[in-house]
Amino acid sequence: MSTNTLISNIDIKISDISNISIYPVSNGVISGDEFKSSDIWSSEPALIFVARRPGCPLCREHAIGLNNRLDSGEIPNIKFVSIIKEIAPSKLSNVKTDEELGVSVYQSEYMKNKPVYLDESQGFYKAFGSKSLLSQKWSSWNPITLYKDYNSMVNRLKEKNVTGNLVGEGLIKGGVLVVSKDQGVIYAYDEITGSDLPYDEIKSAVASLSK
Repeated sequence: MSTNTLISNIDIKISDISNISIYPVSNGVISGDEFKSSDIWSSEPALIFVARRPGCPLCREHAIGLNNRLDSGEIPNIKFVSIIKEIAPSKLSNVKTDEELGVSVYQSEYMKNKPVYLDESQGFYKAFGSKSLLSQKWSSWNPITLYKDYNSMVNRLKEKNVTGNLVGEGLIKGGVLVVSKDQGVIYAYDEITGSDLPYDEIKSAVASLSK
């Protein structure tokens, strides 16, 4: 089923993400055996947040934003998991410890102890095109506009008490997926760094599963 059925900003097919080897993560380390990504949605639909970097304040904002809306019922109940591309010690960024990288804090405080999976091959990120943050087209290169946008982002994070770090591989972007075994990828959002998530679109995508 095409993601164009809903307001997606990228077209990702179920075959693009079904055969990725991933590992469960707990307390910043691998906590179980390797399995195939399709197991995530084999028994029930899933909302999947592919995080650019677990220590990134913006990624943490998105994770807690989705969690809060699921807890309040604003987004209908659905299995919620996150994908990350590295744990410590990391070959991607030479980070030695999880105290630096922040995976355990990301999982406990921002994912609220929901499942986090390691995608070492970056299969999910490849499905999003392995786009670099440096290639993102910004709304304006006007220094005054950029400064105002940056200040707005910083203030938004402060209001939400979201903290983070600058450690880890943070150039390859991620996004959000709503996936069902029967319907495939019904919604995909390609990360627009600096912007908050389109929660209304995600809510509509999840709600469509019950129709």
